[in-house]
Amino acid sequence: MCTIGWVRHEGRTFTFKQCDLTTPTLFFEPEQVQGRAGRYLAFRRQGRPGIWSGVNERGVSFVAADYYTNSDPGEPSPAPSNSAAKALASSADNDDPVNALFLAYEASIANHGTAQEAIAFLSQWYLDQRFPAPDIALIADATQAFFLEYYPGETGQDPQVLTLTPGESWFASTNHARMFSQTVDYTRNHSTYLRLARAEALLNGQPDLDGIQAVLRDQYYGQTELSICREGQPGQYSTQATVITEAGAGLPAAARYLINGNPREKPYTLKRI
Repeated sequence: MCTIGWVRHEGRTFTFKQCDLTTPTLFFEPEQVQGRAGRYLAFRRQGRPGIWSGVNERGVSFVAADYYTNSDPGEPSPAPSNSAAKALASSADNDDPVNALFLAYEASIANHGTAQEAIAFLSQWYLDQRFPAPDIALIADATQAFFLEYYPGETGQDPQVLTLTPGESWFASTNHARMFSQTVDYTRNHSTYLRLARAEALLNGQPDLDGIQAVLRDQYYGQTELSICREGQPGQYSTQATVITEAGAGLPAAARYLINGNPREKPYTLKRI
């Protein structure tokens, strides 16, 4: 489970992601890599060949979040959900569709110079590959942002992608769908609804970089899975990495990040392209 979002403030665009997992995972320092669209910062973690977040020198940034349904509510126990199973699948399996998904995430910023091009690529990838699990993504650049929901259909044979462009100067998402009716109910997953409500309340009051950082530190519901900054018990979701990307006309693209910890424990590191 993750919290993601986008903010535009005083000519700068920010995207953010709080990465929460149930299993302790090693997150790596971002690498600066050359792609077809130019250089980009690639954020990777143990067990996956592609990125969990990133931003390229043209300011195109990517974040994503699991999308839960009532048949797959995102509970860490007693059995992994489809989305949780994504994190547990063996990275040595070349046929693992989640490895392919993480590589598609990376291609979205490696090979595309605008958010519109990147979201078109990723949308078509979901449909062409008939990816077996629902997913949520957000791609932005210095001028626009696109929020995407993907649903494979009840039998996996009717994949659909829906997108929207935020109408305000900020946007947040957690792990339930806005545009598809097939999504987890509050009674099956309190956390996704409570975290979204907190993120929206904080960003509505302070839609800027300080507001984003306040969101990512927020423990309104204590050191539990219900808070945005999550410090759950063993086997529960906990925050393990955070990134805030930044882009603006005439400004170098950059990312503030921390890995292998949470924003209440560690300071951010700033890296520019």
